[in-house]
This record gives sequence, structure tokens and C-alpha cells, in this order.
Amino acid sequence: MKRIQKAITPGQNLPISITYKDTKSQRNELPHHTHDWNEIIYVYKGKGTLLIDQNLYQVAPGDLFVIPGNVIHRALPSSEHLITSTAIFFSSSLTQLPDFLYAHSKHSIVNLARLEKTYRFQIQQSSIEELEHYLDKIHLEISEATADSERALFLWLQMLLAYLDRHCVINSTSFKSTSEPEWIRNLLLYIESHLDQKLELDELARRASISSAHLSRVFKKYLGIGLSEYITSKRMAKAKQQLLHSNENIETIAEACGFASMPHFYRTFKKHNEMTPTIYRKAGAFGE
Repeated sequence: MKRIQKAITPGQNLPISITYKDTKSQRNELPHHTHDWNEIIYVYKGKGTLLIDQNLYQVAPGDLFVIPGNVIHRALPSSEHLITSTAIFFSSSLTQLPDFLYAHSKHSIVNLARLEKTYRFQIQQSSIEELEHYLDKIHLEISEATADSERALFLWLQMLLAYLDRHCVINSTSFKSTSEPEWIRNLLLYIESHLDQKLELDELARRASISSAHLSRVFKKYLGIGLSEYITSKRMAKAKQQLLHSNENIETIAEACGFASMPHFYRTFKKHNEMTPTIYRKAGAFGE
């Protein structure tokens, strides 16, 4: 799994970045990846499939996706209908405001997505113009980098988040890809809820009532990643979440993520994140 670190624009010190009205083909889309920052994606046009966590979504114009930090995701755009979207990336440190300013932060759209594990939101047609206005303003401040851009960016981000908190609701409609087998969706849900247990190929194939070879081949075809790599990616994402958002000791976290030994956990974590769990937790204490 690829770990993405978003770059900060030269001359801009605020931990926020934007990919504005970008159209990506299948060739230049990122593979399965995570990043520490939160991400908000607004789709202008195009079609395709978006895998977020264990959920497969059919993407359509007007969709809004909220992806909290350290959640695995990957876009699989349609070759006939390329997706054009704006994506905003920002550190959770930008939402850690005084209580009197952000009294309802536990119910913010990012925390709602994290807690409910539902990442697509619906916004009324009448609200889209103002949503796009906020995205345009954030893009303008980042691209021009004029005096006081950091302060303006901070305020525009808060306006965007407040607007989404007010006008978005979870879109719980299940959009299934036109071709992936039902057992893939069931398998993703099973893996998500059993990361603390052994997840071996033969046992998973038995649960899906297919052969091991067929599972491996079809899983890779539809998700673009091998089963073993996917499971490891999920375990790493869960470990990072617990390191940043719980007080559990590292041994307990390793066990909850399905690692039988601490050396194995440390080796795997460092390989995927280029630092040890201890250093990652300490770094997170000073803001993502």
C-alpha cells in the first residue's frame, strides 16, 4: 500500500492542499493508498467506482465524498466517462478549535464519516453553487499565495466545513458496481470486522464458496490489489487510527490488528510508514 504525504505549496505554511478541477485517467490514478490528512472530494462530472475502506461506490456528478485520515481508498474511473473533481486535503489540527467556536466538533462531517464508516454525502441541488464557491475561494488563495493567505485559507476551510455540516446528509444508498460479484462485497465486510483474527486465503475462499485460486484472481481483478496486501493495508490503517485516537498501549493495538508478535508488527509498520509506531504516535500528538 502506498502512503501519500501531501505537499504544502511553497510560501504557504498551513497544512492544507487542493487538487482543483482535475481529470484523471485510469493510467494516472493512484493505487490503494492512505494519507494522514482528511480529504473532501467533490465530483463535477464523469463516472467510475470509488473504493473507500470496505465500501464500493458508483461515482456520479454532484457526489461529495469525505475521507478521514488513514482510510484506505482508490478511484477506478471509467475509461469512457473520466471523472473531473476537486479534492481538498487538510490536517485534523485545523479543526482543533476552542470549544466555544467548535462546540459540536464531535458531530462534524469528518467525524461522522469516521464513526459511521459511510463516506458519501448528499447535498441539495440548491446548495451546490455555494459549495463550489468555497472550493473556488480555497483554490484561489492557495494558487495566488498573497499576504495573509494562510489566515484566509484557514477561515475559508472553516466556512466550507460549517457549510457541509449544515447542508450535507449521509447518502446511504448502496451503489453496487455493475460487474463485481456479491461475494467480494461480503468478503470486504468480513475482513473489516475480523482484522484481529487470522485471515487465511483458504478459509476466506471457503466462506465465499469458491476456490482459493479463483478468489485470488478475481479479487485482484476488481480491486487492483492482492488479497494479502489488502489485508495488511487494512491492518496498518487500523493501527494508525488507534495510535492517534486511543490511549491503548502498542502491544494491545498490535494484537487488535491481527499481529501475533511485536517484532512482526514493528517491522510491518516501519515498512509501510517509514517510522516506528512509537515515533508515529509521538508525531501525531503534535498534529497530523
